[in-house]
Amino acid sequence: MEPSSRIRGVWTGPGMAEGRQAKAIAAGPAGSRHEFKYLVPDDLARAVTRAATTWFDRDPYLAPGHSEYVVTSLYLDTPNLDFYRDRQCQRFDRVKVRVRTYGPRNEGPAFLEIKRRRGDTMMKTRVRAPDGRWQEALGPGSPDLGSWDLSPQREAVVRDFASLCTGRSLRPVTVVRYDREAYIGRVRSDLRLTVDRRLRQAPTSRPTIPADDRAYRSMDTGHAFVGGGSLAVLEVKFTGRHPLWLEDLLARFDLPRVSFSKYMTAVDATLNEAWLSCPGARCPRMA
Repeated sequence: MEPSSRIRGVWTGPGMAEGRQAKAIAAGPAGSRHEFKYLVPDDLARAVTRAATTWFDRDPYLAPGHSEYVVTSLYLDTPNLDFYRDRQCQRFDRVKVRVRTYGPRNEGPAFLEIKRRRGDTMMKTRVRAPDGRWQEALGPGSPDLGSWDLSPQREAVVRDFASLCTGRSLRPVTVVRYDREAYIGRVRSDLRLTVDRRLRQAPTSRPTIPADDRAYRSMDTGHAFVGGGSLAVLEVKFTGRHPLWLEDLLARFDLPRVSFSKYMTAVDATLNEAWLSCPGARCPRMA
């Protein structure tokens, strides 16, 4: 069974859950979205999620019998990889531009996403694109949105996305895929707890998102995680102030907060492969 479902032709998979969470996030103080990341062994991640079930429920859009769903994102960057370099040097103001879809065969909806970061706070905007038409926002100029059937507010997000693509000459760089275990706050709907496993990537220069998992290369290697072992990426996301019980939960397991980027890790892996095949071509980033 696919980890998603359709009812009368309407997608009811994980993308819709995140879409509803976006509404809750938008209701909070502007620009107050926070994300705390932790790289932990899988057994520790499972212990944390077991303890968290006191305050969190599983993502209600998971298909019955499934604990995870597949997330796939096409990342865009400038010809000089400016977004990658901004992340590498921890620039205070950063941006990510990507197309995200769901399901093991990309059968879920596709969303155009812009993620802006200022210091420790983030603002994420995204719009669902009509089936099979997300590429229109990547081309030169603004797409013809007359047939997209969007509200003025959502049209503005698409135009912002298209303007970034045109103004910064953005192009596809890599596709990142992983399996996500997701939880939503039982009382506060802005709270999310996610665990991402089996990270993999596919370098690309084309506006396509491979559906076949065989097109992806594993990122669960010593290059991605110091020490050589595979780790899970645990994230806690919330708006405004986090509740005290969340602080207690993280302290109980002595989780060290880290800075980790799936996009930067994917680009690093590609650069290292190029360097290993031709050592004079490019020196990889050293950890």
